[in-house]
Amino acid sequence: WLAATTYLTNWRRDGWEETSKALRKAKSRRFCNAVSQVLAANSAGTGAVGAQAPRFPDRAQREEARRQFSLRRKTERKEGTKAPHPRAYSNLFPVQLLLLSLHQPNTQPTTANMLIYKDVLSGDEMISDSYDLKLVDGAVYEVDCANITIGNDNIDIGANPSAEDGGDEGADDTAETAIDVVHSFRLVKTSFDKKSYMGYLKQYIKKVKEHMKSRDASEDEIKEFEAGVKAYVSRPTFKKFEYDFYTGESMDPDGMLVLLDFRDDGITPYCVFWKHGLSEMKV
Repeated sequence: WLAATTYLTNWRRDGWEETSKALRKAKSRRFCNAVSQVLAANSAGTGAVGAQAPRFPDRAQREEARRQFSLRRKTERKEGTKAPHPRAYSNLFPVQLLLLSLHQPNTQPTTANMLIYKDVLSGDEMISDSYDLKLVDGAVYEVDCANITIGNDNIDIGANPSAEDGGDEGADDTAETAIDVVHSFRLVKTSFDKKSYMGYLKQYIKKVKEHMKSRDASEDEIKEFEAGVKAYVSRPTFKKFEYDFYTGESMDPDGMLVLLDFRDDGITPYCVFWKHGLSEMKV
């Protein structure tokens, strides 16, 4: 009797454990299939799980769906919003899972478009919004620049050499210093005196106004451009006229001339771009 009782007890215990394992596996499979449908609907942009939602019969696809869900949970924990354990969802239907997923915070990184500003006359790329563009007098963008060291495929933005590198020992003889904006947009240095530049500026303003009219700019916008140019050339910094001059990469004589000067500290260079002579391009 004792042997029989012990056998039956062990059989019931082992059988219960096997049954529990089977139930947990079944719940896990149902949960993973439901999550796969939610991920498929979200990635497809449908926002819903319907009869046509793929169930991922292929094992590799199911594993990929599980991997994506695991990455999402890790991201949520890193951002401070801990995702619930999968067992909390094991008894939910796909529609309930979808509603829960819609309430989860969006932790996927977003990519913002960068704006490239091109010369409307030459088509050259002149500057981008990755630099701090300061609007002056409604007609001019001033952009603070930095001196960089280029050479041997390395770019040094001005930091001191590390102790491990041993200072300037072994430095590349071909390295040279450049202005970051000039180097990045391949601007070409040229030469003007004040008289010749003012003659150029009159013709340039005329061409920009013609371009503005061709794209149906309002009279108020054209007047704003004229007034802004007049106000800027009346500034004391412009009257000193200590600029360096740069053309776009194509060196188009009709294109914009970029002015380069230094701030009052005598160290920080800055460039001057005519706002209405630029057009925006998203990349």
